[in-house]
Amino acid sequence: MRTPTLLSTVAAGVPHGRWSQSATDRACRNLAAQVARYGDTLGHQLYRPAGSDDDLTGLLRTALQGVAHSMRLVTRGEGPGGEPDDAAIGVALTGLLSRLGDSLQREHVAFGIGDGALMVLRDGVWTGVFTPGETAAERGLRLPAAAQQVRCARLTTRPGDPPALCSSSLADLLVRPEVGDWFAGRWAGRQPHLTSFLSEVNVPVRSPGGDRTVVCLWDFGDAREAPAAES
Repeated sequence: MRTPTLLSTVAAGVPHGRWSQSATDRACRNLAAQVARYGDTLGHQLYRPAGSDDDLTGLLRTALQGVAHSMRLVTRGEGPGGEPDDAAIGVALTGLLSRLGDSLQREHVAFGIGDGALMVLRDGVWTGVFTPGETAAERGLRLPAAAQQVRCARLTTRPGDPPALCSSSLADLLVRPEVGDWFAGRWAGRQPHLTSFLSEVNVPVRSPGGDRTVVCLWDFGDAREAPAAES
């Protein structure tokens, strides 16, 4: 891509998939490869003037079809008749493409398949701004079988409003009033140390699911105005 762009991605495998851990790793790595492969055309669609996103959705669909093909190599020959076993490698995949550079507003494109979520913390409140599946049926979709059913959405954030790309289990915690406030108090306006961040993600609070995968982005806008790093 000619415009510097950050790719963040979260993949969650089906709970009883025999190869789900290998499939999630393969999905994330190959998504990066697919974005690089279509980088020039994809960048043109990402940062063009507002209009229909049909071409952008089509490009992302093609990229995810490439991801699906790569995932199926994990179980090649293990399904009926020697076909790949999709049930063993089902993955919900959510991605975020973020435009880099000094800016008072940050442009993003979120996309995915399944039940992942993109949350944004603004003024101390978590808001769900993107879910790849709006209905129960869509939330149950998984790669590689549903590669053609990708959804995408554009959004803009401001410095100090960290977006959190996360699994459905962590998204459920962030919208829970007391727990969401607890996370907001620790993540608003500043980037925590990595050890603190990991401890906070694993806070001992009962939740309906087990996977608490999350990618948070702290944006300081203009680098010349960024606060000094803590020693």
